[in-house]
Amino acid sequence: MFELSDRLLSARDRRVNFVKLTIFSSPLLVALFYNHGQQVPFLVCPFKYLTGIPCPGCGLTRSFIAIVRGDWSQAIAQNLFGPVVFACFAIATIHLVIELVKKRHLSAFYVKIIADQKIQLLCLFIVLIYHGYRLYDLSKSGELSAAFFKSPLGNLLF
Repeated sequence: MFELSDRLLSARDRRVNFVKLTIFSSPLLVALFYNHGQQVPFLVCPFKYLTGIPCPGCGLTRSFIAIVRGDWSQAIAQNLFGPVVFACFAIATIHLVIELVKKRHLSAFYVKIIADQKIQLLCLFIVLIYHGYRLYDLSKSGELSAAFFKSPLGNLLF
């Protein structure tokens, strides 16, 4: 299930792992700091700000913040995939920390699953279906068009 390789991490592998660790741990740390009174000024989706239309990832940061608070219903309400993405980021962070501390490659069952192109396409398809449903729901209520017309792009075009 988990196995440390005999092969040591090269200097390049360590640098790459530090970059990956920064990428995967940053959203978790932002959620943690935000819940401890720190203000994060950039919690705005640039795509939604410019167009008024939420992107597929809209709500993930708020979902992460709710998860850190232990508010699972709010986390799911913000973005259905928030808990799944949070878990993936947490697992990736732990995986990378183990590799960096042990200075060896760690092979795990989930690495093969993540690398499978069919799984990746299935996940993309599911996320896009969910996003389409969210957009449809917003369009039925009129929120989507109102947000677009109030956005910088909507103001520029109309």
